[in-house]
Amino acid sequence: MPVIRNNLNSGSAIALATTTWTYTLSFTPTAGRCLLMYISSDTALSITSIVQGGSSASWSSITSSIVANRNIYIYALPNIPSGSNTTITLTLSASATLFTTFIEEVSNLVASAGSLLDKTSTTSGTGSTYQTGTTATTTTANEYWVNIYAWYDNSFFGNPIGTNPTNGYTIASPNPVTNSDGGWVGAGGIAPFSVASGQIMAYKIVTATGTAGGNVDDGNLGSIQYNGLAFTLVGTPDAAVAARRRVTSTFM
Repeated sequence: MPVIRNNLNSGSAIALATTTWTYTLSFTPTAGRCLLMYISSDTALSITSIVQGGSSASWSSITSSIVANRNIYIYALPNIPSGSNTTITLTLSASATLFTTFIEEVSNLVASAGSLLDKTSTTSGTGSTYQTGTTATTTTANEYWVNIYAWYDNSFFGNPIGTNPTNGYTIASPNPVTNSDGGWVGAGGIAPFSVASGQIMAYKIVTATGTAGGNVDDGNLGSIQYNGLAFTLVGTPDAAVAARRRVTSTFM
């Protein structure tokens, strides 16, 4: 039976003295399925590698959307090798500031990274409705559609809460994935504000071709900066799947 389950790790700028991060999943990856990692960052990242523990298999870059302080990177490990454990090591070529990652496991996607991605669409702006734009008509009927909305707010009055997803999408939990950090200015002085960045993830399992993408409303903050990326992945997840695992949160 198709299974989708997920895990969250989010990183604080306070703890980014190293360029190597190790994530520990809350579940043991199942051989033959696909691991997906959705990264959002308030700085442009240079990702050297993402390596799966127990197998030394390297993850592949699938797509990205680079926009100022709300960048999105999508990575995948299709056809999880036998023996893979709960450890994932992400290496950057230089240290970053705030970023969050959402990791999930999906069954029945294609086994080759080069054949996984079908269509994408992206748009960015400032507002209380976050958008992705609309993809071209998808190529295959059976797909897993994902929207990532990366957001950035330097007023830090709270976190946006995704509501009212359009085009039949479901917003994943937690809502949102978030991170915050105190701002520093001058000679060691603390600025009288903080910044926050993070992402909202929405998904849809389809069995017919169509145009992917859609919007979510911010049910908390109002107008802030966002970057929306819609992408579709080829495979045969089942719309009746009920085994989506709730995420756990770990600050690095």
